[in-house]
Amino acid sequence: MIGLGRLDYKQMLNSQVPEAVVLAILGDFRKEPAEGVIRSILERLKRVVKGELSLEKYIRQLNVLSGLRKLHELTVKTIEAMPITYDISTDFLYKKGKEEGLREGLEEGREKGMEAGEERKEHIFVERGWKKGMPPEEIAELADMPLERVKAIIRELERKK
Repeated sequence: MIGLGRLDYKQMLNSQVPEAVVLAILGDFRKEPAEGVIRSILERLKRVVKGELSLEKYIRQLNVLSGLRKLHELTVKTIEAMPITYDISTDFLYKKGKEEGLREGLEEGREKGMEAGEERKEHIFVERGWKKGMPPEEIAELADMPLERVKAIIRELERKK
């Protein structure tokens, strides 16, 4: 058994079999820049693959395998820079990342909304107590808030007056 990382990527790149060409991403680049190798693989795929759908399939495979060498980002940039019709938004990893980003964004938005709501509630409580002439210490005790926070809100209210 031989590891693909030991084989010169050009051996796989020269194949007429698209699957072998895609595997070139796992070969030994022999000190050649990764971007040039990726570009060569994409150009070779364009020559040996028949049809846009097949080309997209092999580009998706290249995308996945490039992640094994931590070259996914460079692969995507190279694909986008080349005259290849490939809609990255249909890629599984792209969709997964987008989903995770949306989920994280919603969670962060929910947390910020809760914080803002809590802060607004504190302001209302302090303002009502202050307008009724309650001392800050009593407001803090009733609202279960730190005295300094109550005083800060009262200062803010006085400035707005």
